[in-house]
Amino acid sequence: MKFSNLIKRISLIYIFVLTACTLPTPPVPTEIATVQLPTATAAVGQLAGTDWSLVSYGNIGSETTLVPNSHIILRFGQQGGVSGNAGCNSFGGNYQESNGTIQFSQVITTLMACLPEEVMQQEHDFLGALNQAASFEISNGNLQIRDAANQYVLNFVPYNAEAMTPSAAVTATATLTPSATATLTPSATSASTGSTQPDYLDDRSTATGLINSYFNAINRHEYLRAYSYWRDPAGSNGSFDNFQAGYETTTHVDVTFGQIGGDAGAGQMYYSVPAILTAQTSDGQTQSYAACYILHLSQPGFQEPPFTGLSIERGKATTLAIGADSNSALTTACSGPDYPSGNPITPAPITNTSDISKTNYLDDRSDPILVLSSLFNAINRQEYARAYGYWDQATGASDLPSYTDFKNGYANTKTVAFVAGEVFADAGAGQRYYSVPVVITAQLNNGTQQTFTGCYVLHLSVPSIQATPPFRPLAIRSANISQVPNTTDTSLIMPQTCNP
Repeated sequence: MKFSNLIKRISLIYIFVLTACTLPTPPVPTEIATVQLPTATAAVGQLAGTDWSLVSYGNIGSETTLVPNSHIILRFGQQGGVSGNAGCNSFGGNYQESNGTIQFSQVITTLMACLPEEVMQQEHDFLGALNQAASFEISNGNLQIRDAANQYVLNFVPYNAEAMTPSAAVTATATLTPSATATLTPSATSASTGSTQPDYLDDRSTATGLINSYFNAINRHEYLRAYSYWRDPAGSNGSFDNFQAGYETTTHVDVTFGQIGGDAGAGQMYYSVPAILTAQTSDGQTQSYAACYILHLSQPGFQEPPFTGLSIERGKATTLAIGADSNSALTTACSGPDYPSGNPITPAPITNTSDISKTNYLDDRSDPILVLSSLFNAINRQEYARAYGYWDQATGASDLPSYTDFKNGYANTKTVAFVAGEVFADAGAGQRYYSVPVVITAQLNNGTQQTFTGCYVLHLSVPSIQATPPFRPLAIRSANISQVPNTTDTSLIMPQTCNP
């Protein structure tokens, strides 16, 4: 099958109608079809844009050659991403190089098992060596990657696609239950960065994530985003104009959390978040406040669209006198019938962005990878209204299936995992577009596995210029997804899936 016929453009992720192997192909909205997909920008470094084939590995002087008919491919992207095939599974992650040093991070793989067993051991050794990599050298056109002790080496030659014939000796014979896998890009974990423009954080996964995101928006002067974190913005704060005017002289707010509490009942979750707020104003003054926020989340598995994430139900702040004991103020910040302290949650909830399994809750739109991680986390948790909500409802909504059809499309899906390739960004006229190549593996209720490759396009209107409620967060605009055989070397396809 020609590659051009392999990828069929669809506008939805309605791909896991798993009673058959074909994918529905609803029409593409005109405005989505004409989106100019971003192109890569050149990166500085010897390795950017190069592809390599592993020929041997092991202790220097006693390297082992590859299992016959197996291939390990390593691809360095233009913007710090790395991908390839480890002999059985495709992998993706990040890398940094400088003056002959190299470090790989957040390397994750798909979840197939292959025969012979030597291929799996070889893959394990290779991926372990990547994690220990410390230096590299290109000599006579070949690449060596070594560990910090200069004892273990990976030897590569330039990749030659024509020489990579399909392997009859390596076959996928079993599947593994997908675990929490996602390629993550750096995102902020605290509102207290101390910089005038902290990293973008839009996280409703946890109580700390939400409050940090709220003040991250204030510190970035993205007031409509901050306004949107309230469950009833107008009821709690009045009009958006009044809310924005209230922060006119605020330049930065630092947050210190106290003991967070929680209570649950009748499908509802409430969190009590005591905090000390240290605000800096445009005239150089500093003022501290003892604050308490009550957060509310309706059980995500019971919600119907539109989904409402963790939100601020109400809040209060009391000015602290200069020299006041902030620790004492934290212990009493949440008190009384309207602001109960709740049952202590220990340790304090911190968002885990690396786990998309059903045991974790991830609702994070800080970057494109985290949106996709949250999407698949919602599917794994069977929170379909939340999954549906990650699609851009403001544009092309008529081409989305009904929520009922969307939900029913996952009836036979047990778990989903994915690997993302290098993300490309395109900006213009206050709009941001991101294209993300992916490999998706779905474990079905009957124990079988399906593999998909494709490209997601996500969109965000620059938050600082959004001025009319409601706020439009980073969302999925379109997807171009096709099923491939489980034995496909997806590292060969992934770099091309986001081509216009």
